[in-house]
Amino acid sequence: MRAFGFGYLAVLLPLDLGRFGFGAAAVGGYLSLATLGGLLLNLLLARRADRSGRRRTLAIASGLLAAAGTLLALAQGPVLLLVAAICGTVPPGGNGLFSAVEQGMLGGHAGQRRTSVFALYGFLGSGATAAGSLAAALPDLLAAHGVGVMAAFRLMFALYAAIGLGCVVLSLRLGPEVEAAGAEQAAQRSFFGLGRSHGLMVRMAALFVADAFGGSLVTTSLLVFWLHARFGMTASSLAALFAGVQVLAAASLLLAPLVAKRIGLINTAVWTHIPSSLLLMGVPLVGAAAPAAALLLARGLLVEMDIPTRQSYIAAVVDPEERAAAAGVTTMGRQVGQLLGPAVGGLALAAGALVPFLLAGAIKIGYDLSLWRLFRGIPERS
Repeated sequence: MRAFGFGYLAVLLPLDLGRFGFGAAAVGGYLSLATLGGLLLNLLLARRADRSGRRRTLAIASGLLAAAGTLLALAQGPVLLLVAAICGTVPPGGNGLFSAVEQGMLGGHAGQRRTSVFALYGFLGSGATAAGSLAAALPDLLAAHGVGVMAAFRLMFALYAAIGLGCVVLSLRLGPEVEAAGAEQAAQRSFFGLGRSHGLMVRMAALFVADAFGGSLVTTSLLVFWLHARFGMTASSLAALFAGVQVLAAASLLLAPLVAKRIGLINTAVWTHIPSSLLLMGVPLVGAAAPAAALLLARGLLVEMDIPTRQSYIAAVVDPEERAAAAGVTTMGRQVGQLLGPAVGGLALAAGALVPFLLAGAIKIGYDLSLWRLFRGIPERS
């Protein structure tokens, strides 16, 4: 449910901001503000989730998601839009806390099937995101049947609020087995609730800052805005494109465990990620919508294969009672990296399209090589 909402909001939100007069730089600044909200939410709740209750933490975050959707639906100007971003539950920063807590839940029950479980988790999320991206065509369809475009957007934002309320109910109905064992002792070891693995996770989080900064220079929402501005792509065509990207990404996630069994978790994360960055660097070099879309679709086959392998590796090298906290720390690293990326990317897109794509690819390739060099020799635990 949540991924479905993120899928269409990532497409519709930048188009809605454009209708309020936001340019590329302002859209980038807004996305950075949304990331800051997600970081603050993660900082406040993720490190305490094991002590306060994982179900309760998810329910609180879901309530804020509902609040953000309500504010977006009611917005008639920039003020409520900005407040919605601060809630921390809209793309690109909206999934951080949810993902951190859920990784802790899954890592404690998957055992030797951990990589496959994380791959299935990612597959379900990407599939739902693809369906959400496709649903972003609904305002165009409604407009063709006489519904005003603004009214159609407001309906989609109201649906986002309803999704948040549904997630509150489902979070509270999870069983007690998802809660952490021995969390009280672990949570007191450091500010982030980490003990033995504190140094290791801080180093990994530092790398994630660089990777996330590179990726956030050209987030999905900025890509939507750029493709619309440069090639005149409509909401319907953008919805179809990014639904296709997510479908391919979902399919590739199921291959990640098979590849990891042959070459290892870190090798899979690195050597599938580098080609995806090269494809991203090629997007602004083409002069038409079709080849740009083809490069983005090809990138979709590779760009997320590192996610389940990375998540599985983190769960494998920390103590069981630290898994939610470790996921929270590394997620915060990604959110820190995403803080300035959209704002910088938006300014660069306003000046000329080439720089953010090339810079993003170069930074992400540097991250991959650093990850391989620093972590390939650290063994995984059961």
